[in-house]
Amino acid sequence: MSNTYYLQKRSHLNLLRADVWRIESGVVRATSWLEDGTTTLGFWGAGDVVGNVILRQENYQLECLTSVTASPLLVENCPNLVMLAHIHQLQELLIIRSCKRIEEMLLKLLTWLGGRFGEAGETGVIFKTFLTHQDLAETLNTTRVTITRSMKQLERQGTIRHLANRQLFIARSAYSSSDPAPQKLVENLTTFTSHSSIIPLVGVAASRSNRPLSVSYR
Repeated sequence: MSNTYYLQKRSHLNLLRADVWRIESGVVRATSWLEDGTTTLGFWGAGDVVGNVILRQENYQLECLTSVTASPLLVENCPNLVMLAHIHQLQELLIIRSCKRIEEMLLKLLTWLGGRFGEAGETGVIFKTFLTHQDLAETLNTTRVTITRSMKQLERQGTIRHLANRQLFIARSAYSSSDPAPQKLVENLTTFTSHSSIIPLVGVAASRSNRPLSVSYR
C-alpha cells in the first residue's frame, strides 16, 4: 500500500479502504459517538499513524480538520510505539478534562494544541485555529455557548488573542511546568520577527511529514 490520498477539510478517512493511515500533511481528529454526543479521542498530524485497529473503539471515525494527505498502511508495519503515542495522548486529554473550571480546561487544551501544532516566539505561541467552537465543545464535553463565553473571557484577560488568517496567539504566561504542553517549547521561545513569518499549521505539518515514527509528547 503506497498510494497517497488527498482529502478536503471536514471529509473523513475511509476506514473501509484501510484500517491504518499515516498522515503525511494536515490534521485529523479521531472521534467516537456516544449516546449524548461526540467525544474526541485525539488530534493527529504529519507523521502520525491512526486507525481503529489501534484503539479498537466502536463508532470510530477520522475527520479531516484541514486539507489532508494520507497513505494507507498494513497493520503489521505499525510498531508498538504507535500504540504508546495514542495512549500518551489519551492520558494528556484526560488530564485536561479533569480541570474543575471550564476556562482552565479550555486554556490547557489551547496551550496543548499550541505546543503540538504551533510556532514559538519570545512572547508566546501562535497556531492556526483549525477547530471551531463546536469542535472545542465536543472535545471538552461542554456546549458551544460556554466555549464562546470562555474564549471571550480569556481574550479580555490578555491570555489569548485572535490574529488575522484564523491564527490564535497564546501568551507565554499561559504555559507552566504543570501544563500538558512541552516545557521545552517554553524554554526555547525565540523572538517573533513578524506575524507574517509564522508558518501556518498546515505548513508546519507538511514540514514534519518525513520524520520517523516516534512517541510524541507534544
